[in-house]
Amino acid sequence: MKQNALCRFSKSAVKGSYIKILMPILGMAGISILRVSVEFIGAYFLCSYFYFYEAVLIWCALRFILHVSHALLSVGIRCNLVKRCIFNISLPCGYDRAIRKKFRRLYFIRGLMRFLFNVLFVGVLLFGAWCIGTNSFAVDSVYRLMAAFQAIPAVMVLVWLKIRLSVYFLGAEVMCAVNPDEGALKNFFKSVKMLSGTAGFAAVLFVRNIFRLLSPVFAQTLVTYFSVRHIEWQYQEKCNHEQTNIHGKHKRTYETGELSQT
Repeated sequence: MKQNALCRFSKSAVKGSYIKILMPILGMAGISILRVSVEFIGAYFLCSYFYFYEAVLIWCALRFILHVSHALLSVGIRCNLVKRCIFNISLPCGYDRAIRKKFRRLYFIRGLMRFLFNVLFVGVLLFGAWCIGTNSFAVDSVYRLMAAFQAIPAVMVLVWLKIRLSVYFLGAEVMCAVNPDEGALKNFFKSVKMLSGTAGFAAVLFVRNIFRLLSPVFAQTLVTYFSVRHIEWQYQEKCNHEQTNIHGKHKRTYETGELSQT
């Protein structure tokens, strides 16, 4: 489905349901604003009353606790939002209890992957800073600068991979809501397969509308896109499976005919 057609379809689906979708969005926005405010206030007090390395360690622990709390508090709101968006396009959905259970596991997996990406990101930045400040190179400082600049494309690749990872998890949320009987990790891998070849389009759609995150139309657009893509992917998988079975039967019939002739 093209982006223009997707936006038109989403706008027609969200008519009359703005309040129902807007309230969960505002709830998630309130939790995010509260988390960011506590992070900034905590950073200010830690830098005022502790040494630098102690403040950094305590702030990292505080951010970890806040992100875990944010994920747990937003499970019910996110489940309600995704379900309402799916119901607006007249598609079936699972029960709240099963979806929330899968969402918690999915958010745990997402938290681990984000942590690994953040470690890689900080590692690349520290490597670039080390290359600039170190005197370990036996040659001129130009080579130190060249080595440090290698961190720039590495950071760009990590940012792009993190955006794609966010898109995969958004698709996995829809799949967990539609298929709550399957595991969260299995739905994530299905989302990766489902978005293979189209993840770039979904990432561009996400980046282009980054300033409309609080728009009900944007939330409906994302859920609609992943829901429609899921239906298309299921149809493609079914056709490929049937075609494989037909070719397999053809081959077995052909081999049986050859054996009978011999």
